[in-house]
Amino acid sequence: CCVVLRVSGEDGVQHARGRLLTALRARADSATASFPAKYRLGCVLHYQGLTQEALPLVRKLLASCESKYGPENEETLACASLL
Repeated sequence: CCVVLRVSGEDGVQHARGRLLTALRARADSATASFPAKYRLGCVLHYQGLTQEALPLVRKLLASCESKYGPENEETLACASLL
């Protein structure tokens, strides 16, 4: 699944960033959200400097991955890299 946004000019870029975050948050908040959906949101929040929102999500994902797959799993290490 992907999100496609049409962007024109700097105002369009800022608006597109907001719409992207809204779409990613909605997907990650759904009851059936997958690991990739939550991880994508964590990445976007992290790289946009929205650390206060990213950290709880990433910590929860990391704990889930560690218990499910172990500490050396690829998904576990990907989550840990965001902390």
